[in-house]
Amino acid sequence: MDGATMIKNGSKIDEESELRRGPWTLEEDTILIHYIAHHGEGRWNMLARCS
Repeated sequence: MDGATMIKNGSKIDEESELRRGPWTLEEDTILIHYIAHHGEGRWNMLARCS
């Protein structure tokens, strides 16, 4: 494993895929709106598993 890869919660994660802070993109907003419309509000654990 090189310096650009880390292990987090048992999964390999590249530095490039680390959490990005700041405002959501329009695409991310649209995905979330569609998810909530399909699955309903308050299903955040399921959302995390699907992402």
